[in-house]
Amino acid sequence: MATDADLLLDGSLLGYDAFVDMSNLGVIVNSQLIEFLDDLPTTTATAVVALYRATLGSGEPPPADLRGTPVLEAADPRVLAAAGRGDALRALWRPADRQVEDADEDAETTTQQAAEAVGEPSPVVKIDDVISARLTGADTEWDRSAVLEQSGADGALLDAFLAGRLDLTDKNDVNDLALVLHTLQVPWDEAKPAVIRTLGLSAGGARQAEGPSLPLAARSRPGSSDKDVTEQLYADQSSVDASAEARRGEIDLYIAQLRKALDDLE
Repeated sequence: MATDADLLLDGSLLGYDAFVDMSNLGVIVNSQLIEFLDDLPTTTATAVVALYRATLGSGEPPPADLRGTPVLEAADPRVLAAAGRGDALRALWRPADRQVEDADEDAETTTQQAAEAVGEPSPVVKIDDVISARLTGADTEWDRSAVLEQSGADGALLDAFLAGRLDLTDKNDVNDLALVLHTLQVPWDEAKPAVIRTLGLSAGGARQAEGPSLPLAARSRPGSSDKDVTEQLYADQSSVDASAEARRGEIDLYIAQLRKALDDLE
């Protein structure tokens, strides 16, 4: 059942063959732990970390012999099985998600109350504010044409950024956003919160395969992630999970991909 996005576990560890399902990551709280089984060997733990970083787009995966086989066929049942496991696991992640939601709400309330105490509105800076601030005004050295020429970014996507629109679901604009931010020399500590705020206001969520009624003829590239397979092979047979949990995961993934794209430009 494992794909090359998953890490294989030796049968001696649990007494049966298993794998780490990296396409369905989540967090649990201590009260949900039932039984201690065993410690991961150092080599396995290292491989888990490497594959986790690779899943987020910030590192290289462990060797192929430690992972499952690549997805090559659109009708590969492992893709749909992974989506099914994701649906089943949502209830398991929910207690931790609720704690995060409560903490976020408390932090937002505290910030709002502090701002009101000094008579100032809470700052809401989005990516269009960050970019337009560098393209307008008497002292700015950039304009739209100059940014496009220097960065090589797509003009339509730059216009979308200036309108405060980001592609949360498919993230087809990540590389162009990195080009623009790099060209304008926007610091990461300024760009990151603005991108997160904009993604929070953007439509979209996690794309989910619903599965074909007949096998498809398309193929994905060997080594493609389950997410890429879903997008490429089930483009006309997928839905978007816009739940708060799914959106948070997609925002985290977008930020990780953007950080990697910016690092690659250095």
